[in-house]
Amino acid sequence: MGLRDLTRTAADTTIKAVKWPLGQAARAVGRGKGGTTAPEILVDRADAKARAAVGTVTGDQQLKSQARKRSAATDERERASKLRGEAQKRKGQVEENASETEAKAEQRRREAAAREKKRKQQADKQRKDIEGKADQATARRKAEAAKAKETVDTLNAETEKKKRSEVLAEKEQALEERDDALTASDEAQRLGAAASRAKAERKA
Repeated sequence: MGLRDLTRTAADTTIKAVKWPLGQAARAVGRGKGGTTAPEILVDRADAKARAAVGTVTGDQQLKSQARKRSAATDERERASKLRGEAQKRKGQVEENASETEAKAEQRRREAAAREKKRKQQADKQRKDIEGKADQATARRKAEAAKAKETVDTLNAETEKKKRSEVLAEKEQALEERDDALTASDEAQRLGAAASRAKAERKA
């Protein structure tokens, strides 16, 4: 094994030894968040930079290649992490908007229900008012009809009474006229008889 290989191995071992606790700490910080977290990306980027620095100093192309690959992989993980973050953010916004939309819809439903309840109450009140007025009008018409019938009955009774009075008066007048006629007839007969007697007495 050549000097460059020994240097590369030593660098790799040192970087891994330093990276391991940092990586554990970074994973602990990002546990439960899903995907690669910012602390982990920072540790991986430090790994790539350390390899690139050692490779530059020692002229080890393999370390430089590892550094480029690790840096590219770190960039890719960072882009993926950003995309996941943006996706989660959009999802959160969508859920928030959906929740807000549902809340507004529920509010509109409650307001519509309240308006419908109020409309029904008003309609019921109007119906009762109309029915009450109709009942009052019916009662008033019945009272007026009863009063009119009473008036008609009173007029009919008075008319009938007047007619009976007129008939009785006519009968009384007829009786009086008949009595007068009989009295006049009797008087005429009496006078006639008296005249006959007087004439007979003069002849005698």
